Amino acid sequence: MSLARLSLLHSLALGICLPLAAAPGPGTCALLETRVSEVIDGDTSRVWLDGKEETVRYVAIEAPELAEPGGPEARQAHEKLLSSGQVWLECDPDAEGKPGRDGRKRLLAYAFADDAGQRCLNTELVRQGAAKVGARAVKDDTPADSFALKHLDELLAAQIEAAQSRAGWWGKGDPHSAADFIVCFIKFWGTDEVVWLLNRGAVAIDLALAWQLADQGERNSVTLGQRVPTGELQLPPGAVCRIHSGPGAKVTAVQRDAKEVDLQWKRARVWNNTKDRATLRDPQGKPVYVYAYRASGN
Repeated sequence: MSLARLSLLHSLALGICLPLAAAPGPGTCALLETRVSEVIDGDTSRVWLDGKEETVRYVAIEAPELAEPGGPEARQAHEKLLSSGQVWLECDPDAEGKPGRDGRKRLLAYAFADDAGQRCLNTELVRQGAAKVGARAVKDDTPADSFALKHLDELLAAQIEAAQSRAGWWGKGDPHSAADFIVCFIKFWGTDEVVWLLNRGAVAIDLALAWQLADQGERNSVTLGQRVPTGELQLPPGAVCRIHSGPGAKVTAVQRDAKEVDLQWKRARVWNNTKDRATLRDPQGKPVYVYAYRASGN
């Protein structure tokens, strides 16, 4: 499934990753059975593997630090998911075929609650709002099938669900939690950059009005109404609007179905590969939502 074809997926079981094949494919380790020794925070744990205690950093998500708002709650959610004491890890092998590590020697992994790889804890943490999707060390030339992106569709669907229900970070930990029209994700890499806007309110939003989206410092900005050639385009409650930019962005104003709209911004890159911030303003120019990301995590 490509990101371009990702629907809102309300009907999917958003708390799971796609099942893994019985035999690992190229560039993927078989699931490693481990015993949990400590939950450090919302995206890091310590486990026993082959008689050695290892620190594990979960791939593709970012949870708040313990000292940050929401940090203790994220750790508590993580502890509940690991209450069985067992976790299975999917790692990215290094050049020697050993589980890959980051610069701090931590194992980088997708964690699963079962040996069949049916329930991905990375995804569940995002679905609960304990963590957000974080594309670590991803750049414009990162292959779509890379380890860091292989479960992105499922993670993004979980993030949309969390944002819709104002769970965790999207609720009391979000200074813009009252906003109904929000930025819920930015795909900042590749030739087709995409910003996901979500209508989580109870009434439709008229995209033909002067809603504005801008990057950090407002070096680049777009008025959504100017990208709607028909002069009228409604975004129903629970629907997403994807704003495309970059040299590979080749969409016009398209309402794919009742839950998806695609608009083209420009055929030039907008979003930085290191970190950036998107600001969404209402038709009167008032900021209603700010979404920030960083392309590397702790």
